[in-house]
Amino acid sequence: MTQIGPDILRRLGGNPIGFVDIGARGEVHPLVDPIAAAVAVLGFEPDAEECERMRDAIGLYERYARFEIEATALSDRAGPAKLYEISAPTNSSLLPPKPVFVERYAMQNWHVVKESRLDTLA
Repeated sequence: MTQIGPDILRRLGGNPIGFVDIGARGEVHPLVDPIAAAVAVLGFEPDAEECERMRDAIGLYERYARFEIEATALSDRAGPAKLYEISAPTNSSLLPPKPVFVERYAMQNWHVVKESRLDTLA
């Protein structure tokens, strides 16, 4: 994996590139890894326990210029919403999976295992 050079880091100085990760469960998307030292990550994860786990694993995120995570669900409208918890937790969403695609492509990691209520911010 190619890392960015020190000349680019110097040019960015105190102004890292912003990366917003909505539904940040797990880790920051690997596409950011090659330029991690020049990226300020702001993550939003509605699962408070997962958010806390990620905060406690700060060593995993030292490679970023900055890393912050908020225990918040974002949506196009504020208020109560339904979270579809999926068999692969990183696939959970405010939108349900489309059964026709799950069945057609045998998408084993896309089955709803639980629905829960939460409040969202817009």
